[in-house]
Amino acid sequence: MGAVAGAVATRLRPGFSLSREASYSALGRATTQADRVVAAQACNFVGYTDGKAHYINSSNTVFSKDFSGCTMVAYTHAGARRVAHVAASSVANMNCKQAFMTTIQGNGDALIGWFKPFTQAADGARKAQAFAVITGFVGGNINRLTTFGIITAANVAYTLDAFKPAGVGYGANDWVVTYIAPVPLNLGWAVP
Repeated sequence: MGAVAGAVATRLRPGFSLSREASYSALGRATTQADRVVAAQACNFVGYTDGKAHYINSSNTVFSKDFSGCTMVAYTHAGARRVAHVAASSVANMNCKQAFMTTIQGNGDALIGWFKPFTQAADGARKAQAFAVITGFVGGNINRLTTFGIITAANVAYTLDAFKPAGVGYGANDWVVTYIAPVPLNLGWAVP
């Protein structure tokens, strides 16, 4: 995995960081293992289903995946923090975003905030650039480049793109990150 991560990192960010290039070099790999644990924290996952909203009660960091216009929403219900993955759809009766917000507002829930980890207009070019770099590692299948949403325990939001290399020799849980950035939470009840 170190060689794949190194090739992707240096091709996506040429000249960005000499220390990053060194960490993936043969010398860097010889002095420290490439798949070492850097940090760990308790987290939870909330899943996605087309045409539905799912939430999880959690005071931990929560992540979800497969974003293409959906929203990730943090709110409190009866004093308990919930984080939801709310489906977007081009089919009107399957687009849950505004209906979900209207429902939780009507229930008297307190909104912490929401965000869209991926929107085509803002993020499409970045994902296309990453796909051009990783296409050989994913067998030319763009669906293997996944957008994650993350809301930390401190209610800080992030968007993250990652892929699982295709082929023999890679573990089922081997992900290579191509992008991560903080995203501000929206505090309004209306979702465009």
